[in-house]
Amino acid sequence: MLGESGDRWLLRLHMQLARDLNGAGWSQNQIARILGSTQSTVSRQLSRTLPNLASADVDTIDAWSADLSKHLIVFGPTTKVLRQRMIMEIQFEGGQTFQSNRTLTGIELEGGAVMASLLRQLEWSCSRLSVERMSNWASAVGMNLAACLPEAESSEEVAAFPGRLSILGGRIRHHEKASLGASSSLSKILLQAKKIDQNKCSIINIKAPMKSNRIDETKITQCCQKMGWKISSSVKGKISSTVGEIDIIIENGEIGWEPHIFILGDNPGEVVTKTHAFIDAFDGVAV
Repeated sequence: MLGESGDRWLLRLHMQLARDLNGAGWSQNQIARILGSTQSTVSRQLSRTLPNLASADVDTIDAWSADLSKHLIVFGPTTKVLRQRMIMEIQFEGGQTFQSNRTLTGIELEGGAVMASLLRQLEWSCSRLSVERMSNWASAVGMNLAACLPEAESSEEVAAFPGRLSILGGRIRHHEKASLGASSSLSKILLQAKKIDQNKCSIINIKAPMKSNRIDETKITQCCQKMGWKISSSVKGKISSTVGEIDIIIENGEIGWEPHIFILGDNPGEVVTKTHAFIDAFDGVAV
C-alpha cells in the first residue's frame, strides 16, 4: 500500500482484525500467528487508538476487516492461510496507472524454480539501475551484475549478463538475458567474498573514482563510514580480507588491469539500492 496513508491503511486493518478476533475469544498468540505478527505487537495494537484516515478510507478498511474477521472466526484459530491473491490498481497523477494480479503462497521454490527466480531477480534489478546515476560510473571493461544462490561454489553456478551492461538510448541494456556462467571474473570475486561474508550473494562492478591518477580512497572511505560499510581491497581479483563483513571492494589495478569498485549485497535488488546510495553519498561528501 503506497502513498502517505499506505502504512496507516495496513495498520488499521490489522488493528481492527485484532480487536474482532480478540472479542471472539482468540488469544494474542493466535491472532499474531494469523496476522504474521508477534504477541507483543498484537498486545500494543489492542491498547492503541486506531490511526486516523479519510472517512471514505475508514469505511473501506473497516469493511474489509469486518468481512475477513467473520470468516476467520468461523474457520477458527487453527486455520492456515494457503495462498493470498492480490489484485491491485494504483493511479498516479498524469493519468498513469499500474495494475497487478499476483498470488502469494509462502511456498519455498525448489530445484530449477529457485534458479529461474534468481534470473528473474537479476533482470528486474537491472531494470532498476538509474541511468542518471550510473552514466558516469560505467566501467571501461564493462559493468555487470551477478548473483548466486547461497550454496554456490563454482562460476558455473553464478548468474550474470553475457557480455556487459551498456547505457544506450537513455536506458541500461543487456544484449542477452541473464544466464549461469556468464561472467567468470565477476563470479570469482563474488565466490571469494561469499566465503568471507556468507550473506553476500550478489555483486556489481563500477568505475573507481580517481584523483590525481589514483583511486580516491579517502573519499570512498568517507562514504563508507557514513553508511557503516565494511571495506576490503583486491589485487588482480584476489581479495585481501580473510574474515568479517564486506560491502565494497576496491580493486586498485595494475598494468592491463583497470581500477574499479565492487559493491556487494545479499541479493541483486539490495546491490542496486546500495550502488545508488554509494553514488549519492560520494557526490554529497565534502572533501
